[in-house]
Amino acid sequence: MTYLDKIKKTVKAVIEKSSRCESDGELYLDTADVSKILKMRLKYLYPDTKFSVTSSKYSTGSSISIHWQDGPIADVIHDLARGYQLKRFDGMIDMETICKGWLCPDGTMETAHIQGTTDSRGTIDEYIADPPCPGAVLCYGGAGYISASRDLSYSTLKWAIDKAFTYYAELKEVSKPVVEEKENYKGKTYGLLRNVQAVQIGNRWLEQMLYGFAECFDYSKDPYEKIGEVNGW
Repeated sequence: MTYLDKIKKTVKAVIEKSSRCESDGELYLDTADVSKILKMRLKYLYPDTKFSVTSSKYSTGSSISIHWQDGPIADVIHDLARGYQLKRFDGMIDMETICKGWLCPDGTMETAHIQGTTDSRGTIDEYIADPPCPGAVLCYGGAGYISASRDLSYSTLKWAIDKAFTYYAELKEVSKPVVEEKENYKGKTYGLLRNVQAVQIGNRWLEQMLYGFAECFDYSKDPYEKIGEVNGW
Protein backbone atom coordinates (compact mmCIF):
# COMPACT_ATOMS: atom_id res chain seq x y z
CA MET A 1 0.00 0.00 0.00
CA THR A 2 1.39 3.40 -0.99
CA TYR A 3 1.26 6.36 1.37
CA LEU A 4 -1.37 8.00 -0.86
CA ASP A 5 -3.48 4.86 -0.47
CA LYS A 6 -3.16 5.24 3.32
CA ILE A 7 -4.42 8.80 3.07
CA LYS A 8 -7.41 7.70 0.97
CA LYS A 9 -8.18 4.95 3.48
CA THR A 10 -8.06 7.46 6.36
CA VAL A 11 -10.30 9.94 4.52
CA LYS A 12 -12.82 7.18 3.79
CA ALA A 13 -12.84 6.14 7.46
CA VAL A 14 -13.36 9.74 8.59
CA ILE A 15 -16.27 10.20 6.18
CA GLU A 16 -17.90 6.94 7.29
CA LYS A 17 -17.71 7.77 11.01
CA SER A 18 -18.66 11.46 10.76
CA SER A 19 -22.22 12.66 11.11
CA ARG A 20 -24.15 14.33 8.32
CA CYS A 21 -26.67 17.15 8.39
CA GLU A 22 -30.12 15.59 7.89
CA SER A 23 -31.43 18.42 5.69
CA ASP A 24 -28.66 18.60 3.07
CA GLY A 25 -26.28 15.70 3.75
CA GLU A 26 -23.27 17.92 4.51
CA LEU A 27 -20.55 16.24 6.55
CA TYR A 28 -19.55 17.50 9.98
CA LEU A 29 -15.76 17.25 10.42
CA ASP A 30 -14.14 17.02 13.83
CA THR A 31 -11.04 19.20 14.26
CA ALA A 32 -8.92 16.22 15.31
CA ASP A 33 -9.79 14.44 12.06
CA VAL A 34 -8.91 17.51 10.00
CA SER A 35 -5.58 17.69 11.84
CA LYS A 36 -4.87 14.01 11.09
CA ILE A 37 -5.66 14.34 7.39
CA LEU A 38 -3.69 17.59 7.06
CA LYS A 39 -0.63 16.06 8.73
CA MET A 40 -0.75 13.06 6.39
CA ARG A 41 -1.07 15.33 3.39
CA LEU A 42 1.96 17.38 4.49
CA LYS A 43 4.00 14.22 4.97
CA TYR A 44 3.01 13.06 1.50
CA LEU A 45 4.03 16.36 -0.13
CA TYR A 46 7.22 16.88 1.93
CA PRO A 47 8.47 13.45 3.05
CA ASP A 48 11.83 14.79 4.27
CA THR A 49 10.31 17.45 6.55
CA LYS A 50 8.88 16.59 9.96
CA PHE A 51 5.70 18.54 10.73
CA SER A 52 4.10 18.96 14.13
CA VAL A 53 0.34 19.33 13.62
CA THR A 54 -1.71 19.79 16.79
CA SER A 55 -5.37 20.63 17.33
CA SER A 56 -7.03 22.54 20.17
CA LYS A 57 -10.64 22.92 21.19
CA TYR A 58 -12.06 25.67 23.40
CA SER A 59 -15.42 27.17 24.28
CA THR A 60 -15.57 29.46 21.23
CA GLY A 61 -14.23 27.06 18.60
CA SER A 62 -11.13 25.16 17.58
CA SER A 63 -7.80 25.62 15.86
CA ILE A 64 -4.84 23.76 14.38
CA SER A 65 -1.16 24.70 14.74
CA ILE A 66 1.48 23.58 12.24
CA HIS A 67 5.18 23.85 13.04
CA TRP A 68 8.26 22.58 11.24
CA GLN A 69 11.97 23.25 10.87
CA ASP A 70 13.70 24.19 7.61
CA GLY A 71 11.67 22.60 4.78
CA PRO A 72 9.23 24.64 2.62
CA ILE A 73 8.57 28.33 3.09
CA ALA A 74 5.73 29.38 5.38
CA ASP A 75 3.63 30.98 2.61
CA VAL A 76 3.34 27.65 0.78
CA ILE A 77 2.04 25.89 3.90
CA HIS A 78 -0.29 28.78 4.70
CA ASP A 79 -1.81 28.52 1.22
CA LEU A 80 -2.19 24.74 1.49
CA ALA A 81 -3.77 24.93 4.95
CA ARG A 82 -6.20 27.65 3.93
CA GLY A 83 -8.57 25.13 2.40
CA TYR A 84 -8.76 23.20 5.68
CA GLN A 85 -9.75 26.33 7.62
CA LEU A 86 -13.51 26.64 7.95
CA LYS A 87 -13.81 30.14 9.36
CA ARG A 88 -12.57 33.58 8.32
CA PHE A 89 -12.23 36.75 10.35
CA ASP A 90 -13.02 40.23 9.06
CA GLY A 91 -10.90 42.66 11.07
CA MET A 92 -12.66 45.66 9.52
CA ILE A 93 -15.87 44.90 11.45
CA ASP A 94 -14.45 42.51 14.08
CA MET A 95 -16.64 39.70 12.81
CA GLU A 96 -16.17 35.97 12.25
CA THR A 97 -17.74 34.28 9.25
CA ILE A 98 -18.38 30.62 8.47
CA CYS A 99 -16.95 28.58 5.59
CA LYS A 100 -17.56 25.17 4.08
CA GLY A 101 -14.98 22.98 2.40
CA TRP A 102 -14.63 20.26 -0.24
CA LEU A 103 -12.84 17.20 1.15
CA CYS A 104 -11.33 15.15 -1.69
CA PRO A 105 -10.53 11.41 -1.55
CA ASP A 106 -6.76 12.13 -1.64
CA GLY A 107 -6.96 14.27 1.51
CA THR A 108 -6.78 17.65 -0.15
CA MET A 109 -9.33 20.18 0.99
CA GLU A 110 -10.45 23.34 -0.79
CA THR A 111 -12.82 26.13 0.16
CA ALA A 112 -16.35 25.50 -1.09
CA HIS A 113 -18.21 28.49 0.33
CA ILE A 114 -17.37 31.61 2.32
CA GLN A 115 -20.26 33.51 3.85
CA GLY A 116 -19.47 37.11 2.92
CA THR A 117 -19.53 40.08 5.27
CA THR A 118 -20.16 42.91 2.79
CA ASP A 119 -23.85 43.06 3.82
CA SER A 120 -22.57 43.97 7.29
CA ARG A 121 -20.17 46.59 5.88
CA GLY A 122 -17.29 44.15 5.98
CA THR A 123 -14.64 43.37 3.36
CA ILE A 124 -15.07 39.63 2.71
CA ASP A 125 -16.97 38.83 -0.47
CA GLU A 126 -19.15 35.76 -0.68
CA TYR A 127 -17.34 32.89 -2.40
CA ILE A 128 -18.79 29.73 -3.94
CA ALA A 129 -16.79 26.99 -5.69
CA ASP A 130 -17.78 23.81 -7.50
CA PRO A 131 -16.37 20.43 -6.40
CA PRO A 132 -12.67 20.34 -7.38
CA CYS A 133 -12.58 16.59 -8.04
CA PRO A 134 -14.80 13.52 -8.38
CA GLY A 135 -15.92 12.19 -5.00
CA ALA A 136 -15.45 15.49 -3.15
CA VAL A 137 -17.62 15.77 -0.03
CA LEU A 138 -19.06 19.07 1.24
CA CYS A 139 -18.03 19.64 4.88
CA TYR A 140 -18.58 22.05 7.72
CA GLY A 141 -17.31 22.33 11.31
CA GLY A 142 -13.65 21.38 11.42
CA ALA A 143 -10.91 23.84 12.35
CA GLY A 144 -11.87 27.49 12.66
CA TYR A 145 -8.31 28.74 12.41
CA ILE A 146 -4.97 27.32 11.32
CA SER A 147 -1.56 28.82 12.07
CA ALA A 148 1.72 27.79 10.45
CA SER A 149 5.22 28.67 11.63
CA ARG A 150 8.72 27.59 10.64
CA ASP A 151 12.02 27.91 12.45
CA LEU A 152 15.50 27.32 11.07
CA SER A 153 18.15 24.95 12.31
CA TYR A 154 21.61 26.20 13.24
CA SER A 155 23.22 24.86 10.06
CA THR A 156 20.48 26.22 7.79
CA LEU A 157 20.47 29.69 9.35
CA LYS A 158 24.27 29.83 9.17
CA TRP A 159 24.13 28.87 5.49
CA ALA A 160 21.57 31.62 4.83
CA ILE A 161 23.60 34.30 6.63
CA ASP A 162 26.78 33.33 4.78
CA LYS A 163 24.77 33.46 1.54
CA ALA A 164 23.37 36.92 2.35
CA PHE A 165 26.85 38.36 2.90
CA THR A 166 27.94 37.19 -0.54
CA TYR A 167 24.61 38.07 -2.17
CA TYR A 168 24.33 41.74 -1.14
CA ALA A 169 27.04 44.33 -1.82
CA GLU A 170 25.38 46.54 0.84
CA LEU A 171 26.74 44.20 3.54
CA LYS A 172 30.39 44.62 2.55
CA GLU A 173 31.16 47.04 5.42
CA VAL A 174 28.94 45.29 7.97
CA SER A 175 30.20 42.82 10.60
CA LYS A 176 28.72 39.37 10.16
CA PRO A 177 26.63 38.36 13.21
CA VAL A 178 27.16 35.14 15.14
CA VAL A 179 24.77 32.24 14.61
CA GLU A 180 24.15 30.30 17.83
CA GLU A 181 22.45 26.97 18.40
CA LYS A 182 19.74 27.30 21.04
CA GLU A 183 17.41 24.79 22.67
CA ASN A 184 13.70 25.33 23.35
CA TYR A 185 11.70 24.01 26.31
CA LYS A 186 11.01 20.77 24.45
CA GLY A 187 14.71 20.12 23.95
CA LYS A 188 14.67 20.87 20.22
CA THR A 189 17.46 22.99 18.79
CA TYR A 190 17.21 25.96 16.43
CA GLY A 191 19.41 28.74 15.09
CA LEU A 192 19.50 32.28 16.52
CA LEU A 193 21.41 35.41 15.53
CA ARG A 194 23.62 37.16 18.10
CA ASN A 195 25.78 40.31 18.01
CA VAL A 196 23.81 41.88 15.17
CA GLN A 197 24.85 45.46 14.46
CA ALA A 198 22.10 48.04 15.01
CA VAL A 199 22.35 49.47 11.49
CA GLN A 200 19.87 50.00 8.71
CA ILE A 201 20.32 48.51 5.26
CA GLY A 202 18.07 50.48 2.97
CA ASN A 203 14.82 50.86 4.91
CA ARG A 204 15.32 47.75 7.06
CA TRP A 205 17.25 47.02 10.21
CA LEU A 206 20.03 44.52 9.61
CA GLU A 207 18.51 41.83 11.87
CA GLN A 208 15.14 42.10 10.16
CA MET A 209 16.77 41.98 6.74
CA LEU A 210 18.86 38.86 7.52
CA TYR A 211 16.02 36.87 9.03
CA GLY A 212 13.82 37.93 6.10
CA PHE A 213 16.41 36.75 3.59
CA ALA A 214 16.73 33.39 5.38
CA GLU A 215 12.96 32.92 5.27
CA CYS A 216 12.91 33.37 1.47
CA PHE A 217 14.36 29.92 0.77
CA ASP A 218 12.64 26.60 0.27
CA TYR A 219 14.97 24.23 2.14
CA SER A 220 13.08 21.17 0.92
CA LYS A 221 14.69 21.67 -2.49
CA ASP A 222 18.15 20.45 -3.44
CA PRO A 223 19.83 22.83 -3.96
CA TYR A 224 17.96 25.32 -1.78
CA GLU A 225 15.68 27.52 -3.86
CA LYS A 226 14.96 31.23 -3.29
CA ILE A 227 11.20 31.37 -3.68
CA GLY A 228 10.19 34.94 -2.92
CA GLU A 229 10.93 38.00 -0.89
CA VAL A 230 10.31 38.68 2.79
CA ASN A 231 10.56 42.20 4.22
CA GLY A 232 11.56 43.46 0.80
CA TRP A 233 14.56 41.11 0.49
